[in-house]
Amino acid sequence: MKKVFAILMSVLLLAFCLVPAFAADDAEPCQHLGATENRGYIAPTCAEEGFSGDIYCLNCGEKIADGYVLEKSQIHRNAVAEGAVQATCTTPGFTGDRYCADCGAFLSHGQTTSINPKHHGDYSLEVRNAVEPTCGKGGYSGDTYCSGCNQLVTEGIALRPTGEHTDADGDNVCDDCGTQLPEATRSFKDYFLGLLNPKTFFRVLADLFKTFIKTLAGQ
Repeated sequence: MKKVFAILMSVLLLAFCLVPAFAADDAEPCQHLGATENRGYIAPTCAEEGFSGDIYCLNCGEKIADGYVLEKSQIHRNAVAEGAVQATCTTPGFTGDRYCADCGAFLSHGQTTSINPKHHGDYSLEVRNAVEPTCGKGGYSGDTYCSGCNQLVTEGIALRPTGEHTDADGDNVCDDCGTQLPEATRSFKDYFLGLLNPKTFFRVLADLFKTFIKTLAGQ
């Protein structure tokens, strides 16, 4: 009895394994009616052709359509300007001719631009009407002008008096306002440098000559 039962179980197990195999052979092929996927697409540019991509069925993974070559695009997406010149305060500018950076095709002519009064280019800036402040009088920093168009760029500002006297010739008198200055102890170096000033040199020479004359007159 046990042998008969074992034989029946073996037959049932064999049948269970063979039925799916026969069923698979009898199954209908995929109709590719579900979702699909594009693989290998390459967008065309103005310089190179593209590729539409192959189409695959997502149900069975089979390629159901071959891709094809796409013609070059007529759209130039990377335009650059060549020969552009920036306008200055004396000369007009130029926008530059436009070319495609990918294929080099000429796209459009540039246009002349108006003079730009605020752009002074390589022209130098000059300070005019500057006045140095003195001990008692204020000064002026000076106005800044463009050397190319002679236009005022920035206005100057008023400068306060320095409040300090100057005595370049060493005569104890302010060179600017004439105020008598207290005589200060001067080193030999300062005295020697003062003699290098022609005005001081001749004043000292005149004082020595006067002293010499008085000395002769007293003898």
